[in-house]
Amino acid sequence: MTTLKLETVKQEFDIWRASRSKMGKIPDHLWNKALALLKYYPISEITGALRLSGGQMKARRDQVEITTKAKTPSKFLEISTTNVLATKFDNSFTTLKISLTRPDGAIIMLEQLPETTLMQIISTFFLSGGVSCCN
Repeated sequence: MTTLKLETVKQEFDIWRASRSKMGKIPDHLWNKALALLKYYPISEITGALRLSGGQMKARRDQVEITTKAKTPSKFLEISTTNVLATKFDNSFTTLKISLTRPDGAIIMLEQLPETTLMQIISTFFLSGGVSCCN
């Protein structure tokens, strides 16, 4: 059972439209309720009942998604450096730089590490993102 009913939000939009003295922007609290309805109803049903255009609704939804993503903090991935510090570097190998990107967008850049340490870090990086790697 949904807690937010389309009919209730429609009534709030109707009251707002009837009480405003001039054309103006839809208040944020009404937009928030309209967008919350997307969890329970198709966009076409919402826009029809609330007398909104599909373009308005999609633009507002996209704006909220962008704002929400920008406010979402990234998760910090801690990788133990015990093995890195205990390893003596061999200057005989050439400079190696690796940049890896997980499907979730996380990026790691590695430079000039021994193979075993590199494999441990890469494995930890991908496994923490739910990706199988480095078998």
